[in-house]
Amino acid sequence: MLRSFLPSSARPLVRRNYRYELAAVATWPIAVAMIEGSVTGILAKKAFEGTPDWIIATLAAAPAFCNMSSLVWARLADGKRTLRNLLALQLGVIALVAFIAILPRSTAGLYLFTAAAVLARLLMTGVITLRAVLWRANYARHERSMITGRLIIVQTILVSTSTLLLGRLMDWNRDSFHYVYAAAVCFGLAGVWFFSRLRLRHPFLIRPSIAPCDQPQGWSLAGLMAEWSATLGEMVQVMRTDAAYRGFMICMFILGISNLAMDGPLVKVVDEQFGLNYLHAILLLHSLPLALMPVSIPVWSRLMRRSHIIRFRAIHGWTFVGAQFCVFAAVMTDSIALLTVGLALRGLGFGGGELAWNLGHNDFATSERASLYMTIHVTLTGIRGLIGGYVGMWLYAGFPTPGGVVPLLGEYCFLFWAIVCTAGALGFVYLNFRLAGLTAREPGGDR
Repeated sequence: MLRSFLPSSARPLVRRNYRYELAAVATWPIAVAMIEGSVTGILAKKAFEGTPDWIIATLAAAPAFCNMSSLVWARLADGKRTLRNLLALQLGVIALVAFIAILPRSTAGLYLFTAAAVLARLLMTGVITLRAVLWRANYARHERSMITGRLIIVQTILVSTSTLLLGRLMDWNRDSFHYVYAAAVCFGLAGVWFFSRLRLRHPFLIRPSIAPCDQPQGWSLAGLMAEWSATLGEMVQVMRTDAAYRGFMICMFILGISNLAMDGPLVKVVDEQFGLNYLHAILLLHSLPLALMPVSIPVWSRLMRRSHIIRFRAIHGWTFVGAQFCVFAAVMTDSIALLTVGLALRGLGFGGGELAWNLGHNDFATSERASLYMTIHVTLTGIRGLIGGYVGMWLYAGFPTPGGVVPLLGEYCFLFWAIVCTAGALGFVYLNFRLAGLTAREPGGDR
C-alpha cells in the first residue's frame, strides 16, 4: 500500500512531476490547514470574545463562497505561465497566514482575522483552479484520478494532524495560534519551492476561455469587464446547450447546499450544546472527517475510473444523506456518539467528493473547454456556499432584526437540510436513469 505512493510507481514520463508534487503536499497543506473554514470558525468562536454569528457563518462558508472568484482566476490559466501564476497565488496565501500570526486577540483583531482568512480563501480558489488545470495537462485521463487521489490522501493526513496540534496548543494557551501560524508559514514556503520545480508537460492543452493575459487591454478595467462578460456568456451557453451538464449542476447545487449550510451551525453546536474544548471541537468538525478521507478515496477512485461522474454521484451522494440524518439525530438526543458517526460518514463522503469536484467536469468537457466547465462548477459552488452559509446559520440561530432575533427552525434545521440532501441524491439517480447511454460508457480518455 505505502509503496504505491512512491514516485517509482508512476510512469517514467510523469515520475519527476509526481515526485515534486508529493514533496509539495507534504509541506504546503500545513499552511492551508490554518485557513480551513471549520478551523477558523472554531478559532473565532472560542479565542475571541463575543464573536457574532455572522462572522462564524462567514468563516465557515468562506471556502465555498470564495469559489465565485473562479471566473477571475480562470484567466490565469495561460499556457506556460499557468505555473508561475499558481506560485504567485500561493505566496499570497502564505503572506496572509503570516499576517494572522501577528494579530491580537481583540475586537479589531477579530475583524482583521476574518478579513485575512476570507482573503486567503479567495486566493486559494485560484490555487485550486490552476492546480486542476495543471493536473489535466500533466497526467493522462486513466492515471489522473489515481495520482490526484494519492496526493489528496497525503494532504488530508497532514491537514488533519496539524489542526489537531493547533487545537491542543490552544487549550493550553489561547495565544498559541501566533506560534502555530508562524510555523505554518515556514512549511508553506517549502511547499511553494517544491511546486516551483514542476514542469508543464502539455501546455498546449491549457487554453484560457478568455483573452490571454499578455494583451494590454486585458489589464484595463474595461478590458477585464469585457473578458468576464464574454466568459459569463460562454458559461450560460454551456448550461443552455449541454443538457447532461446542466442536470448535473442542478443536482450538485441541491446536494451541495445542504452540506455547506451545516458548517456554521455545527460550530455553534459543538461549542454551545456539547461544550467541547478546542481539541475535541477541531477533532470532530475537521480532523475526523479529513482523516477518514484517505480510507475512502481508493474505493471512490476505483468507482470513478469505471463510471461516468453522474453514475458516480448517484451512488456517492447517499453517504451524505446518511451523515445528515445522523447529525440531526445526534443534536436531538444530545448524543456525542451519534454526532461522531454522522461526521465520520461525512468524511467518507468528502473523500469521493474531493475527487469528483476536481475531476468530474472532465467527463463532459473537451480538452479545449475543460477550464470553462470547471469555472462553471466552481462558480456555482461559490453561489451555493454564499446562500447556504448564511441561510443555514439563520435557520439554526434565528434571523437577526432590530427588535431582536426571530427564532426559525433551531435544531430542526438539520432535518430540513437532510431532506434537501435526499432530494439531491434522488436527482442524480434520476439523471443516471435518463442518461443511461452516457453514464454506462467506459471512460477511455478525454472527450
